[in-house]
Amino acid sequence: EVTSPSGGKKRGVTFCPLAATWKELETDHPRAESLGRIYCVVDEAKYHAFNCGLRCWHSKNVLEGDDCCIIEVENKERGR
Repeated sequence: EVTSPSGGKKRGVTFCPLAATWKELETDHPRAESLGRIYCVVDEAKYHAFNCGLRCWHSKNVLEGDDCCIIEVENKERGR
């Protein structure tokens, strides 16, 4: 359990094999991490495809220097 940027307790992912791979590739390919971050948008697309009434975003991401990844999901009608 980790603290999200909004202050609430959330379950965070502290190890992502994809992020680890992108970080490893960064040595030979200077833009690997930023390209890997684009892949994370797939999570948001999957939630939208499942239910377009849901909004999904990463409030933390290890590829942006955070200590873990947190994916937040909310009902669009309730707001952020």
